[in-house]
Amino acid sequence: MRKAFIGIIAVICLGGILCGPAQGQSESPRDQLKQLKARQKQERANWKLQETNLKRSLKQQEAPKAMRLEERHRMQRDRCAMLAKQRDERQELKDKQRVLSERQKAYH
Repeated sequence: MRKAFIGIIAVICLGGILCGPAQGQSESPRDQLKQLKARQKQERANWKLQETNLKRSLKQQEAPKAMRLEERHRMQRDRCAMLAKQRDERQELKDKQRVLSERQKAYH
């Protein structure tokens, strides 16, 4: 189960890395923010699905309570880390857009 979870996370990360350079810089800031939010929404949905599958798996295995709690806490830590990463990504995009707009104003 853990190997499958790590594999899914690896695929998500690699997909983000491979799709990242394909995005053009000619898009408007609003479109970039929309795409970022859509991608993050999909990541949250994937996380929720993984959480549901993990809970179902633990119930079917009749795992000990300590193991269930450990997995639950790990999933909560992963979720907090994911949300913090997403918050940082949004802030970085906003900062980058602000710097670009300031540069454009400086040249005009």
